[in-house]
Amino acid sequence: AAVETLLECDDALMEEYLNTEKFSAAALQKALPRAIAAGKMKYSDEGLVVLYEDDAVLAIDKPSGMTVHPVGRIRHGTLINKLHARFRSEDPTRDTVPRLGHRLDKDTSGVVLVVKNREVDAAVTEAFTRRRVKKTYLAIVEGHPREDSFEVDAPISEGTALDRIAVRIDEQDGKPARTRFERRQ
Repeated sequence: AAVETLLECDDALMEEYLNTEKFSAAALQKALPRAIAAGKMKYSDEGLVVLYEDDAVLAIDKPSGMTVHPVGRIRHGTLINKLHARFRSEDPTRDTVPRLGHRLDKDTSGVVLVVKNREVDAAVTEAFTRRRVKKTYLAIVEGHPREDSFEVDAPISEGTALDRIAVRIDEQDGKPARTRFERRQ
């Protein structure tokens, strides 16, 4: 799947939150675009496209249609199932519990950051919680926006059984959300 979601952060900020002996945010930030551009993606035994990997993190190219974790009737074939097949071991010296740094919707393809240890997991969680990670999405849309660039700043929440959409503007109970749109072509 083509990479449609990229994660970006200020080097100094990421270093402050994510720098451990085994992890360099600057190295990850620089390595991902180079790996993508050079086509140096590798496929794991679980059918995962690995864009980057070191002792602390793993960047996966999640294809559209793959659920990230078991939910409802979907119990198998999820990203976390595949990661557990790769990293979990009965040998305690080789056992790694993979943790998702964030999620992507089932129908969204893109980069998912997977964390291999608790310390980096806490730092990644904090960076996302404090909105210090910039997420960029590319989309194909039908029709023509009135403006070449615009911003929507509105609280959103999950859709309901009645409106059957993934998210909706919800002035009363929604979480803050700001999305900037820019027409590319």
